[in-house]
Amino acid sequence: MNSIDIAIIGGKIYDGTGNQPCKANLGIIGDKIKYPLTEEEVKNAKKVIDARGLSISPGFINIHGHSEGSMLVDGRTASSLCQGITTEVLGNCSMSMAPIYGQCKIETDKELEEYGVKCDWEDFDGFFRALERKGISVNVMTLVGQGNVRGSIVGFDNRKATPEEISAMKECVAKMMDQGAWGITTGLIYSPSSYADTDEIVELVKTTKEKGGIYATHIRGEGDRVIGAIEEAIETAKRADIPLEISHLKAAGTKNWHKVPQILEMIRKARESGMEIHHDQYPYTISATSLSAILPEWTLVGGTEKAIERFKDPETRKKILAEMNETYYSNGDNIIISNVKNEKNTIYEGRVVDEISRELGVNHFDFVLDLLIEEELAVGAIYMSMCEENVREIMQDPYTCIGTDAWARATDGPLHRGNPHPRTYGTFPRVIGKYAREEKLFSISEAVRKMTTLPASILGLQGRGKIADGYAADLVIFSEEKIADTSTIKNPHQYPEGIPYVIVNGVIALENGAISDERPGRVLRSTEEGIKKQESKYEAIA
Repeated sequence: MNSIDIAIIGGKIYDGTGNQPCKANLGIIGDKIKYPLTEEEVKNAKKVIDARGLSISPGFINIHGHSEGSMLVDGRTASSLCQGITTEVLGNCSMSMAPIYGQCKIETDKELEEYGVKCDWEDFDGFFRALERKGISVNVMTLVGQGNVRGSIVGFDNRKATPEEISAMKECVAKMMDQGAWGITTGLIYSPSSYADTDEIVELVKTTKEKGGIYATHIRGEGDRVIGAIEEAIETAKRADIPLEISHLKAAGTKNWHKVPQILEMIRKARESGMEIHHDQYPYTISATSLSAILPEWTLVGGTEKAIERFKDPETRKKILAEMNETYYSNGDNIIISNVKNEKNTIYEGRVVDEISRELGVNHFDFVLDLLIEEELAVGAIYMSMCEENVREIMQDPYTCIGTDAWARATDGPLHRGNPHPRTYGTFPRVIGKYAREEKLFSISEAVRKMTTLPASILGLQGRGKIADGYAADLVIFSEEKIADTSTIKNPHQYPEGIPYVIVNGVIALENGAISDERPGRVLRSTEEGIKKQESKYEAIA
């Protein structure tokens, strides 16, 4: 009999399937779960964790993360680990760390230069080696960003790709999949992803399908254009015959809130026709992305330098301001500056654009353009754009899983900067603490399923996301009574409460608020973790 490295006793076990919890002991041998555990095995365990009064679940799988850059700065991935995330899925919204060459490399190096990180790789093999050299506390999976593919091969010009370029992009996608990517993503409001038409995207997604992956999309519009954007996503996945994951499903802007029932009905009908469709969500009514996301699409053509030239040209600037005044954000009273690069502009972090511009005595969008010039477009923003009723309706859907849509941060070190969205620190505890425990929108069992077996089944990830004998020992031990998010807009850099232990690959990575010096996280390549089996991914809905 193999000796038990860690025995966890007396806890209430949520196995991740949505079943009712049970009281049982479980063990860890190496990096695998031994379940259930006998009393004799408990006696002989090298270490015992007393979980009486606590609950145990599989480690949370963050299906929509953006921490590829922050992991290279600080491998602790602290704001993720401390909320129970044991696996980060990266490469979302068309932005991945490979392929990365040509104009795409120039733009990525600009984004990371403030942290002293320079990309010395071109493909996922190189990126994975960089992560392994750094050491990471959580597991990593990645999708390939279509924006990276287009930016590396076509560049940042807004034009149709030539047949030769499409062929080169398809070869690139195939290579990235062969190196371990789990699918492809688009970010159809971001340059250069948005410059691709549906036909071009379908061709790349078909290649992904041939390699066994999924298609995840930040759709072409989440506000006024949301219905057409959902239609395009469904059409793309249908033509490629591939599983579809719709990123951070929402309807942005007051006049679009009534569209959520229609959106969910469109997705339901597509699913009933035989398509495989899921969606993810963060549990907040505010969103966050770059400040440049509110600019007209044409202003960003050609990359950062050309965009800044347009902002500085008086006639072009007038045209930009006129178009911006037609958007939902026309008053600037629903935009908060979250982070900047330059020290002198940190005085704006955490403040509303309208308030800042009135104080300065300038038009709010003139302030926005001037700030983007000074910061070379590297400005983050929080947008007040959604309603609670919509958040609840989407969250209750059984096909909705949970994602932070965030860059990992920390309460100390180089990542302790700016005013990030509270989802960075609080997403997963908020779903359990607020929506399951306090508001009883669904059971804690269902909340755990949305964070574990559901994302694992969507991705085709084998052997993780469930408490079962022989599964990977990625575990979260939490207090049902105390688990809660504490991060706020005004004070975002706060870890959640009620999670005393997080275990990654059998190693205690977090214990009573202290992050271990060990970095037990691993790169999970699709080519090694079972994606090619292509079983039905609907089993987690049962």
